[in-house]
Amino acid sequence: MENTIKISCSAVTHIGSDRVVNENRIYANGKFLQPHLIDNSQISLEASGNLFIFALSDGMDMDAESRISIVDELKKFHRKAVGSTKDIQIKLDEMADYVQQSNNLLYSMSLGEETDNSRNTAFAGLLVDNGNLAAVNLGNCRIYKVEADIIKPLINDSRRTDRLLKMGIINNEQAEMLTGQQKNSNMDGSMQVKKSGVLPVKEGNEYLLCSNSLIEALSEETVFEILVETRELDAAAGHLVREALENGCEDNVTAMVIRIEQVGEEAVPVSSVRNATVRRIQATPARYSRMVRKKSIDTARLVTTFIVVAVIAAVLFGGFTLWMNWRNPNKDKDALSQNTTQPSESDKSTADDTIPDESDEVTETESSTSVDATTPDDSEVGDNTTYTVKSGDNLMKISKQFYGEEGKYRLIMEANDITNPDKIQVGQVLKIPPAN
Repeated sequence: MENTIKISCSAVTHIGSDRVVNENRIYANGKFLQPHLIDNSQISLEASGNLFIFALSDGMDMDAESRISIVDELKKFHRKAVGSTKDIQIKLDEMADYVQQSNNLLYSMSLGEETDNSRNTAFAGLLVDNGNLAAVNLGNCRIYKVEADIIKPLINDSRRTDRLLKMGIINNEQAEMLTGQQKNSNMDGSMQVKKSGVLPVKEGNEYLLCSNSLIEALSEETVFEILVETRELDAAAGHLVREALENGCEDNVTAMVIRIEQVGEEAVPVSSVRNATVRRIQATPARYSRMVRKKSIDTARLVTTFIVVAVIAAVLFGGFTLWMNWRNPNKDKDALSQNTTQPSESDKSTADDTIPDESDEVTETESSTSVDATTPDDSEVGDNTTYTVKSGDNLMKISKQFYGEEGKYRLIMEANDITNPDKIQVGQVLKIPPAN
């Protein structure tokens, strides 16, 4: 079953300041760009289908008389692959054979020419077929995969020697030896085409095919920042090339950015070339500032962290309170006994301030409540003396009224079966027992 894929691509190439001819060649799914003597060229592509071929080569096209051109070989392979039902791995092997044979032929042709004996060929190709992709690499052209927050070489790590040296795995002498071996293989025609494994196509992933000069002028971190921050492919490819030139790149420099827009959705095949016109770049004195990648704030993680901290704080506070209660088990009892003992003379003057408001103690059902009789004193207290509670009353106040002291309120509690001295209501009739 064929999987329809939508892909966007943009490529920019610029001749080096110490070069007379731009030998970089761009192949974008059937559309190709051969800048030759032009300073700056750009090609863009948007297409839907199930098979795509993108490639960048350097030094793999000779003059018209020799009739050796990697672009022509790619067109042949492309026509053959479109009508083939073979697995992508078989197509990848065939693509690698086309590149290897072209490189071998170019090397043989250059043996008799002293000026071309130092020709360095390079190739980077990406094959997308029916929901999978794979890459082919020869020489110093680079292929990078950009997924989420990671950029990594898709085939070989061209800076592996530098990384081994920094990690202390090899010394300076061994590093020079490995670098020399690589240069010699580039010049003596012994280079072998390398192939990546087959990977599934993922929506949103980007791939960068670029010349070696671009990575020598820019760090991989800078390349990643530009690709992440510049979502428009034309602008991203142009920015990479301009940044390399601003950093003093003297060799031919090329950047091809490919993005997987949609995967598995049927779409009307559309293949068009936009902005394929050749134009000369204008030098500007302004330096391009380094782009700093903005890190988005994960709101959900921030909220979760806040909740966890709040819960931990609550648990610690609760544990501390329990520990304090365990250390002082009689603290509350002592406080209660102090509140229920007879107050001192200094406390009597502020008794009203320590008693809760009537809204907390007494449920007032009327705006005013009358007393059954005139206010009695201690001499009038008999066996049948009663008192009707009015707004603002409490047992200590009533005790003071009938017995002359607040401490005898317990007599009223016992006579009326009151368990909580604070729970009396307006209009409640209380029995007032004799003081003795």
